[in-house]
Amino acid sequence: MVVQQQLNYLVLLPAAEETQSGSPFQGFSDSLLWRSSWIRTILSRCPPTLDELYRQSLRNLELRLVGLQSYRIIPLLDAELHHLRISPIDPFWIVFADSTTKQLAEDWRAQQAIPVDVVTSPEAPQEPPLPTWESVRQHCDAVLNHIETAFPAVDIQWAIEARANARDREPLPIEFGFTGHNVTIPNELLLMSVGGVFNGQQQALVGDDAKYLSRILQVADEAAIVRHAVPAGAMSSALTPMPAVILAAPGIFRHVSRKRPGKGQKGLPFFRMLRILQRQTTYGLQVEGEAEMKELPEDPASRQALQLRTLEWTALTNALAVRSASYLCPVLRLTPAVNHTSPALIRLADCLRSDDPSQRKISRLTEKLTSALEEAVPRAFIDRIDLPHSGIKIVSDAPLELLPIRGLPMMLRHITSRIPVTPGNQAFLELLPHDLIELTTDDFKETLVIRSFRDEDPLGQDLETAVRHYRRGDGTRLPVRFVDVRTRAELERAFEDFEGALVVFDGHGRHRRHENYGQLQLADESVNPWDLRKRIRVPPIAFLCACDTHAYDRSHVTPGSGLLACGARAVISTVLPVHSKQAAMFAARLLFRIYEYLPLVTNELRQFVRWDNVFSMLQRMMYVIELLGVIRTGNPNEPWRQEVMTRATPLIHTRYDWYEAVLEDSAQSTGLSVDAITRMTSERLSYPESFKFLHLGNPESIVIRPTELRNADYLHYQTAKARVACFSTPGSS
Repeated sequence: MVVQQQLNYLVLLPAAEETQSGSPFQGFSDSLLWRSSWIRTILSRCPPTLDELYRQSLRNLELRLVGLQSYRIIPLLDAELHHLRISPIDPFWIVFADSTTKQLAEDWRAQQAIPVDVVTSPEAPQEPPLPTWESVRQHCDAVLNHIETAFPAVDIQWAIEARANARDREPLPIEFGFTGHNVTIPNELLLMSVGGVFNGQQQALVGDDAKYLSRILQVADEAAIVRHAVPAGAMSSALTPMPAVILAAPGIFRHVSRKRPGKGQKGLPFFRMLRILQRQTTYGLQVEGEAEMKELPEDPASRQALQLRTLEWTALTNALAVRSASYLCPVLRLTPAVNHTSPALIRLADCLRSDDPSQRKISRLTEKLTSALEEAVPRAFIDRIDLPHSGIKIVSDAPLELLPIRGLPMMLRHITSRIPVTPGNQAFLELLPHDLIELTTDDFKETLVIRSFRDEDPLGQDLETAVRHYRRGDGTRLPVRFVDVRTRAELERAFEDFEGALVVFDGHGRHRRHENYGQLQLADESVNPWDLRKRIRVPPIAFLCACDTHAYDRSHVTPGSGLLACGARAVISTVLPVHSKQAAMFAARLLFRIYEYLPLVTNELRQFVRWDNVFSMLQRMMYVIELLGVIRTGNPNEPWRQEVMTRATPLIHTRYDWYEAVLEDSAQSTGLSVDAITRMTSERLSYPESFKFLHLGNPESIVIRPTELRNADYLHYQTAKARVACFSTPGSS
C-alpha cells in the first residue's frame, strides 16, 4: 500500500445555517456563501500535494496540466463529519473551521488514528483561517512520522525521499500589482498557487469595461505564460492536457431574471435594485443617477439583495479559482451581456420548435443570435480562444457553444463542455476538480439503453434499428442491451441493475416554458431526474436521446443537470427538440465509435483518450455528414460524398483547420467553389441537428486507457517517474 500524495482541505459548513431554498438569485447555500472565500487562503498559501509542498518546480506542474495533481477542496456539512474516517493511505487532512464548528472538529479529530490539523478562523465566519506553507509542512511531517511508526505496512518511501530533498519554494515575480477583483482573482490565485508574488502597487479596479478587459487579459496572459512554460514530459505524452481556457459568465435564475414588480411595487427600492441586477451588462455595477446610488443602499431590502448577489458572484469566482489553479487554466470572465442574448435565442428556439419552420427564417434568426454572441464576447477573448489547444470549458447558462470562431461554432472548432452556473451549489461542486475516472474498453462490454415509449408510438424502434445497422469489424453486433420501462420504479431498477460505463435513455423529453422543471416522459408517467437523487446509481456517462433534456431557453431544472446531481460525470443532452431518426443515428454512431475506435486507439495504439474528445470528434463527423448532404452537384449518383467523408475523418482528429480542409476537399471533388458550398450550407443547413447536442459536467475527467494496464499502472508508474525526475534533478525548475 502506497501513501497518496494528495492534501485534503476540508471546509466545514454548519448545517444549522442551511435553508431549503438557497440564495435567491443563483441558489447557493447560506453556509457556503459565507465561507467560500476560505478557498482563497488555501490557493494562495497552501500546495495541492506533497510533491509541491516539498519541492515545487515547473516540471512538477505537468501533473496539474493533465489533472493528476489538483487541489482537493471538500465542502462538508458538519452533520456529516462523523461519517469520515482518515485512512493511512490517504492521510493528509487539514480542516477549516470557525467558532461555530470548531468544537465538533476538535472532537472528531480526537477520534482519528491519524493526526489531523484543524485551522480555526476568527469569530466572524467571513474571516478566513490563515494557514501558512510552513504550518502545512509541519503537519505533513508529523503525519509521515506517525505513519512510519504506527503503520509500517504503508509504503511512504517516496514521500520520505521527497522530504529529504525538500527545498523552499522559489518566488515567481509578477511585474504588476494584485487586484483581487472577482473578474481577475481566478488568474491571480493561479499565479499565487505556483509561487507568484505581485510586485506592483495594488490598485482597485474601477472604470469602464475597457479597463476591466485590459486587466483580465493582462493577468490571463501571465497565467497562460506559466502554463506554456511547463515542460512536456511522460505524463503529457500519455494524457492530453485538461482544457486550456475557461470561458465564464455570471448567471441568475431565469425565473428571477424575468421577475417583474406587481401593481404599485415598481417604485419600491427593492424592485429598483432587482431591475439594476437584471439589466447588468457590464463588469461594473450600472446605477442610473447619483440619487439612486445614494438612496438604494439605505433601503434594508435593497442592501440585502445587493449583498447576497455579491456573495453569489464571489462564491462562483472562488470555485473558478480552484479549477483554474488546479489545471493551470486561465479564466476569461465575460460580462452579463452574454445572458442578454436570450431574446434572440428564444425567437430561434420558438422557430425551431414550430411545425414547419422555413430554412430562410432559421438562417436569419441563427445569424441574429450568433451576431449577438459576437457582440457580447470581446474580440480579444475570441483571439485567445481561436488557437489550437486542448479545449474550452464553458461555465455559463448562455449558449456560448454557438459563438462563431472563424465561421464555425465554438463547439465544432474546439472540444467543449459546459458547467451550468445555476443552481449555484451544483455549479460550485462541479467546478471543484474531480479525481480522474479511469475506464477501459472492458467497462463498455455492454451499453444499457433504457427505452420508454407507448406501444403505439412509431418512434419506439428508431434507435434499435439504427444500432442494428452497425457491425463491429468481426461482423458481430454492437453489445447493446435494450430494457423497456414504463414507470419510475422500473426506471430506477434498470439503473440499479447496470454496472457498465454508459447508459442511454431512449424516449421523449419535455420542458415547456411555463413549467418549472424538465421531465423524461415514460410510457405511463413522467420523471424529473432531480427527484432521483440518492435513489439511483448512475454510470459515469449518460446520453439522453430525447428532446429538450437541457433546453437553452428553459429553467435550470433539466433532466441533464438532474443526472449530474445523481452522480453522472458526463451527460450528453439536447438543447432543442430533435428528429428521432437523426438522433438515433447520432447515438448509434457514438456506440459504433466506442466499439470500433476505442479498442483501436487504446489497446492497439496504446493511447489514452479523454471522453470529451470521443464525443467532440463524433459531433464534428456528424456535422460533416450533414454538410455534405446539402451539397448539390446535379449528379446524385456520384460517389464523392463517401470519399470526402473518408478523407475527412483523419482531418477531424488531427488538424485544427479541419473544417477549411473539408471545404477545400469538397470543392475539388465537386468542381464547385468553396464560396458556393458555403452558400449552400447557409441556405440549406441553417441549424444542423448536430448543433442540438451538448456535453454537460466534466467529461474531460474520464479517461479510457489500455485494458491491460490496471490500477497499479501506467498512470501511477508515470506519476512516480515524474516525481523521481522532479526530486532527483539538481536545480530543476
